[in-house]
Amino acid sequence: MITPLLEEGTYGGTMRQGIVGGSATWGGMLYTVQWENLVQWKTDFSDVEPSIAEKIDVSADAREYIFTFRDGMKWSDGEPFGADDVLFYINDVLMNEELSPGGPGTDWLPASQVDGFSAEKVGENAVKLTFPNPYGTLPYVLATWGGRQFAQYPRHYLEQFHKDYNPNVDELVAQDSTLQDWTGLFFKNGPDTWGNPIVLWMCRSTPRSGRGL
Repeated sequence: MITPLLEEGTYGGTMRQGIVGGSATWGGMLYTVQWENLVQWKTDFSDVEPSIAEKIDVSADAREYIFTFRDGMKWSDGEPFGADDVLFYINDVLMNEELSPGGPGTDWLPASQVDGFSAEKVGENAVKLTFPNPYGTLPYVLATWGGRQFAQYPRHYLEQFHKDYNPNVDELVAQDSTLQDWTGLFFKNGPDTWGNPIVLWMCRSTPRSGRGL
């Protein structure tokens, strides 16, 4: 349940939104229906607070973060969202040398934190991120554009296009003359590694790959 800033609104109705510029995503959709972050800014911007993460535990040296996710969250197709999806994004996409040939560096994982970084599932629905160096600013990074990627990769859908999960992935590649390998297949059906919001919006707006929180 969300405590309203001023008063409880009226549910239902139709939202109409004006779009400017040459891209619907960058023109406005980015800020209303694109994604949810692990944490978000409080309404008065005094600090950050949990969003799709229900609880955050931080070690005294700010090297270990445990994110416990809310129960009952689902992707747009009704499948549950949780720790397995986040680990799929980190370990099977970001850390995969074929999908990320330039290395795993991204907005929330700077080069200085890559060597020695790890992500693992702890408990029923929680993920522990361990960094080689203190990272006290991580929550603030995750509340901004830099934290956009954690809810973009539904494992239950995208694993069919990943060679580590589907031994017959080359058969799918052969069915599409525009593709050369499985990485092209993966990126055709899901977001690229930098979390391009345009790609996410395209995936979410088609029945074939309409996945998003």
